[in-house]
Amino acid sequence: MWIERRLPRLRRHRALGLAAAAVLVAGAIAARAALPELPPFLTFFSAVLLSAFVGGRAAGLLALVATGLAAPFFLQPQFALPGSGWGLVQVAGYLATSGLIIFIVDLLDNAIGRLRAERERLSLALRAANAGTWEWIGQEVRWDRTFYDVTGLDPDTPPSIDDYLARVHPDDLPRMSRLRAYLAGEAEMAPVDEFRFTRPDGRTVWLQTYRAVVDKATRHMTGVTQDITARKENETRIALLLREVSHRAKNQYAVIAAVLRETAKSAQPEKLVEELEARLRAMARSQDLLVNTRWEGATIDAVVRTQLEPFGVGARCEILGAPIMISSTAVQYIGMALYELATNSIKYGALGAPNGKATISWSLVPAGAHGKASEFQFEWREEGGPNVHEVVSSGFGRKVLEQLVSFALDGHSTLIFHPSGISWALFAPANSVLPRQATYAID
Repeated sequence: MWIERRLPRLRRHRALGLAAAAVLVAGAIAARAALPELPPFLTFFSAVLLSAFVGGRAAGLLALVATGLAAPFFLQPQFALPGSGWGLVQVAGYLATSGLIIFIVDLLDNAIGRLRAERERLSLALRAANAGTWEWIGQEVRWDRTFYDVTGLDPDTPPSIDDYLARVHPDDLPRMSRLRAYLAGEAEMAPVDEFRFTRPDGRTVWLQTYRAVVDKATRHMTGVTQDITARKENETRIALLLREVSHRAKNQYAVIAAVLRETAKSAQPEKLVEELEARLRAMARSQDLLVNTRWEGATIDAVVRTQLEPFGVGARCEILGAPIMISSTAVQYIGMALYELATNSIKYGALGAPNGKATISWSLVPAGAHGKASEFQFEWREEGGPNVHEVVSSGFGRKVLEQLVSFALDGHSTLIFHPSGISWALFAPANSVLPRQATYAID
């Protein structure tokens, strides 16, 4: 309404309210002087009331004082002040009644102010919750502004029930169509409903409606409709994640069982527990990387540094390569290979020698001719170590390097015993190592 939009602006500028009160008082005095047959204070009451309404308490008090001073001049001669006690009673009664009018208007102002503040808080809460309110009375519908924000409908062209139901997802429509039967007094509605709704922009959202019956006889119902699309997407994501975690846990159990089995075959009995714990800790470090990225993978440089950190040999290792994101499977198996390489190098190879060092590098090789796919290459090369001789027997570490990692990543590997240390290289298709959603410009 115009008065609802304009009146608060007048109240914010006290000078305007006082000026309006002065104009109203002058008009009331002029009207009373022009119409002497009117009751003495009739126009003055109107001036006080309108001044308090337009300008607030201060303007009302100003009008009261001004009209109170003018009132004695409009008393009939027999009640003229100061000789008439009844005239004094009339003026006092006028002042008391006008004061009561100002008091009541001020109470209404405070109540309206509190109501306006509550409405603003409600509007903020609805916007924060992405919710809107509505009301049905018989066949009449009243949509709140926030409801249009949630549904994307045009507030200038309020939809009918049929228009609204036409946007409900076909799978949810039979349940929501009971609204027609409810409005006809033929059915009841559940207090809560969830359904899909197609907005005018073509986006399908999930809405949740809470209903409350105000008057069953008149089919008066009110409610709140909230956009719960984000919650539904999170529920779907959590369900997928739980299935993925279950699948990965089963795979992890299988890997742990293989580690236990193969370590038990080659380890000395007195060192079995120590070797098992060390390998499981290496697997746990890879798991920590994946947890931090919600099992989406990790960068290869992070995998290398995480697996080398417990050995304290980072300063003697040269790490070369771009921070390429690799899949969760690649993180686990390359992490296992790095643990075996670092352990072996410290015990028997270059990292156990005073001047020995290791170079760890990787790259993505672009697709070649004859349909050859792009390839991920990873290499560990030692230098400056003691004279190394190839061992005929193979333990679990050698099986990891020569069989397990390459098999898991659909590639192949080489393990070469150089005089100053070993060299291990992995060659795997890029699509077996990189996450599915990752894209890289391969030089």
